[in-house]
Amino acid sequence: MIETGTTGVQNVNREMPKARALLKAASNALPANKVALLEALLDLIHVARGWDGSADAKWIASLAETWTKLQRLLESVGPKVEKPPESSADALALIFDRMPPFLRKGMEGMKKGVVAQFEGKSGDQVAEALREAVEVYPEGLVRFMLGSVLFHQKKFAEAEKHLLAASSGPAIVPIQRQALFAAIMAEIAQAWGKDDGAAPETLRPEKARAALDNLRRLMRMGRLTPLEASYLYKVARNNGEYDLARHILTDWFRESASVEALQKRVEMEWQAGCYFVALEVLKTWEGQAPNDPKLKDYRAETVRRLKQAAGEL
Repeated sequence: MIETGTTGVQNVNREMPKARALLKAASNALPANKVALLEALLDLIHVARGWDGSADAKWIASLAETWTKLQRLLESVGPKVEKPPESSADALALIFDRMPPFLRKGMEGMKKGVVAQFEGKSGDQVAEALREAVEVYPEGLVRFMLGSVLFHQKKFAEAEKHLLAASSGPAIVPIQRQALFAAIMAEIAQAWGKDDGAAPETLRPEKARAALDNLRRLMRMGRLTPLEASYLYKVARNNGEYDLARHILTDWFRESASVEALQKRVEMEWQAGCYFVALEVLKTWEGQAPNDPKLKDYRAETVRRLKQAAGEL
């Protein structure tokens, strides 16, 4: 038990060679099928810890391969399965039930929530199962799952609470960054509602400030992904932090060569009243996509705004 627990700690630290060595040392005291199950669990956690929040095909394939291996081990661990699982929910329940006791005890609540999702239960039922899990096992992944369910139910305040807790607490897989991104999205929903315009009305200034503070915290964790940037530049823009918004939009374009990033940058420069800067961005846009049908209209609008501003001097 001690060796196995230490294995989990080493895996959290991404020291897989040491984790495998400790598992090998403990294998003499465990049946071979239990060792194989622990190895598969170790692989699953390791693969999950490599997640960067994007739907990368290679990562998904690796996760699927490890999951399949875990399923194959069901027949060799515990009582023989008389009847194969008929659904994903049944298979998940079986996997949870055959985990080592020290894992199963802590993850019972998670099992209820995950299985409820696969069974197609209502959001309220899934959320309630996960709330019960958090009460006895306030681990980051469970909080992240609960916060995600609540977010989709548009219960943004409660979702924010659990997602922020998941972003700063321990977790079996490194979901802190994804949890913080989701928490900011919940704060955006509370600060500006459904208004996605260039200058939305701020409904709750304290949530606008919280979103900005957490955006800065997220950026300290590493460069934003293009997906994150496409949402979060608005937090800086809506708070009047135009230099920060420029930084995010520039990185978005640098990472993805997305014309949309350039389009949003021009729109942001209009809002900031920086029309000469917008013209420079338009030059980059022309070099990237000279035949883009929007380019002509955006250039004409920029010139119109520039002339209007000049006439007001």
